[in-house]
Amino acid sequence: MIFATETWYDIALDPNHIIAELIFTVVFDGIVVWLLWGIVFKRMILPKLRRQIHEEIDEEHGIDPHDPLDHSDHEH
Repeated sequence: MIFATETWYDIALDPNHIIAELIFTVVFDGIVVWLLWGIVFKRMILPKLRRQIHEEIDEEHGIDPHDPLDHSDHEH
């Protein structure tokens, strides 16, 4: 069995390896952040926060969301 003469130090400092690692990191981290933002935050967390804040404001101002006089143009 023949072993490569390059050590991990040579590989880690190779400019081609550094560029490949940077591209890999930017692309895949970008995809992960994009998916987390688009799916988890915008689709799951943000609507729940909006509903919770809206309910707290309605309660604070004494608004019944099902009363047509208070919210004739507002749907729940």
